[in-house]
Amino acid sequence: MNNICFYKMNDKEITIYDIAEKLGLSSATVSRALNGGKGNKKATVDLVIETARKMGYRPNTIASSLRKKETKTVGLIVPRIDMHFHSMVISGVQDKAREYGYNLLISQSNEDVNIEAELVSTMFSSRVDGLMLSTTMFTSEIAVIESFNKQKNPFVFFDRVPQNYMGPVIEGDDYLGGYMATEHLILNGCKRIAHFSGPMGSNIYKNRLAGYKDALIKHNLPVDEEIIFEHILTKDSSLSASEQMFGLKKVPDALFASNDLSAIVAAQTAKAKGLAIPDDFAVVGYSNDPRTEIFVPAITSVDQAAYEMGHLVFQTLYQQMNSEESLILPRKQVVGVHLIERESSKRHK
Repeated sequence: MNNICFYKMNDKEITIYDIAEKLGLSSATVSRALNGGKGNKKATVDLVIETARKMGYRPNTIASSLRKKETKTVGLIVPRIDMHFHSMVISGVQDKAREYGYNLLISQSNEDVNIEAELVSTMFSSRVDGLMLSTTMFTSEIAVIESFNKQKNPFVFFDRVPQNYMGPVIEGDDYLGGYMATEHLILNGCKRIAHFSGPMGSNIYKNRLAGYKDALIKHNLPVDEEIIFEHILTKDSSLSASEQMFGLKKVPDALFASNDLSAIVAAQTAKAKGLAIPDDFAVVGYSNDPRTEIFVPAITSVDQAAYEMGHLVFQTLYQQMNSEESLILPRKQVVGVHLIERESSKRHK
């Protein structure tokens, strides 16, 4: 019995016509077999698929997308891929997209509004079927995005959302996260709680700050603007804010930080100054970055269910892509958060 091998003919791209000629079938039969096999016998479908594989056949996805007016590709733009929260959202989106048979294009804006606008245009020029976007912490102008909405391009915002945007959005419960984090510190005996916030133009930091303030008010503690530090939550800005905080005449006894990096930097600074954590200075961060478990003592943090949010983001986009009615229906969905208590905030009573 001879083993028959198939090769590309003179490096020519293999087509369905080549497969049809090899098997003595019609091109229509081969096409049906390669696109689900509807109307063909299973044996025929299996033979066509195996022959196509051996001959090195590659489907022309561009031509197919032009015929069907869909690419089976969606776009995702995040501020920074190296952030734990966004990397987990990406994983959730990708897994759900694969389940539904979609490819995923991923880009990052690097917190630059101009790059963000360019990426939005590039994504739609690339004919993605829909786009998911978490904005930079400085984004306020949504004119370029509104222009796509007028053309009914499926579009979903998540996490960071432009103010007054009325289309479909997925947000974390940032108010509750800020409230829980602050109340947790209060219940552990903290009286003067500082806050590291991101820029107030971003919805997530505005909501976390609101939760922080309301928890203080509920427990009859003063809201002191002197210990609320607004910055961009990078390592350098967090170090600068920490030095300012520990340089105050009346040093806070705790910190609720709007991301885990700034919480870790503040904790490092406190330890360097001889403060014991949590007895002298308690710390709570946000996002449940894996680094919070490695730091000593481990940092309490608010978990955002980022992977699950990724699932919901894609499913919402999928509904947009497959239901014209949903394109005109404003929709806001909120993903729950929960506090992961660790040693950085649990004082011995």
